[in-house]
Amino acid sequence: RAGERFVQFNYVEHGTAKSAVIPMSVATAKDDSVKAFAKVGVMVPVGQDAGFRAYIKSTITQAKKKPPLHMPTSLGWQQDGSFAYDSRIFSLSGETVVPMYGFENINDTIGVKGTLENWRMVMEAVMRLERWDIISMMLIGFASPLMRFTGLNGVTFHLCGNDSGRGKTLCQRLASSVWGIPDKFRITPNTSAVAMVNRLGMLGNLPLMVDEITHKGRADTEWFPEFLSQMSDGRGKDRMDSSTNAERRNTTTWSSIALMTSNKHMIDYLTAERSHGSEGEIRRLIEVTFDRELNLDALTKSLLFGTLPENYGVAGEAYARWLVKNRQFVETEEAI
Repeated sequence: RAGERFVQFNYVEHGTAKSAVIPMSVATAKDDSVKAFAKVGVMVPVGQDAGFRAYIKSTITQAKKKPPLHMPTSLGWQQDGSFAYDSRIFSLSGETVVPMYGFENINDTIGVKGTLENWRMVMEAVMRLERWDIISMMLIGFASPLMRFTGLNGVTFHLCGNDSGRGKTLCQRLASSVWGIPDKFRITPNTSAVAMVNRLGMLGNLPLMVDEITHKGRADTEWFPEFLSQMSDGRGKDRMDSSTNAERRNTTTWSSIALMTSNKHMIDYLTAERSHGSEGEIRRLIEVTFDRELNLDALTKSLLFGTLPENYGVAGEAYARWLVKNRQFVETEEAI
């Protein structure tokens, strides 16, 4: 992955099959290998370090006789036209399970559970309310992977409103359910701006969900216009590698949509007196006001808070398969 090789080790711990992905440079190092395996619960008896490393190197030598698997640096579209999601690569030839080193936090928020039929029941309930604004925001979950074919790297939607109970968070829950756990796929209000950009790069073409962006943990609102510019750039900051005094390979890239919520109108902030103009940032933001009260009947509440948490990711899984098989159609202007 990105010029670095990793090794996946499968082992059994207390009768349970487990696996660990470790950089090859670490797995074969004199001291780092023992520490790396200790982190995943594999302990090396005292005095047997040399024998353990010899065994590991022999195992790697045997494994290298097989063709290596490509391990994605981000989710969504890959260079060969395949699609990475839920520790799998979807391609025209089928699906391949791949290790996802460094994706532990994201893997805890995505996945497939339940049935597509049950997920559809939830969406149909919201449609019966004729809340087309909410349905439109839900569709961001499906629209985000299409950004790759628009010639744009990213765009930010901001849902705002002074009052709670208007459906802003519900929009995020529905859009999140396309790919992952409705209440976990979005990042927490106290997440730093730097962590947001890093998450963008890992999500690749999947949407970024951020709730309550005016949380008190972000005292300086100037992070927001900077984020808008960076979002449309589709690339994180270049950084130096302190150990080699050279630039690190920048794999923090994306082409997606960010869906954010707050109780404040960020357009008001951008158009207020600032140290520099905001026209560029304003053109990168689509702000939607939610001021209509959300009236839910008992059945819809049951579906949203009972059925939806048990049925998620099924739409994204089916969509990923469809995208790969119909990529030529998706690339056309008619499709987008």
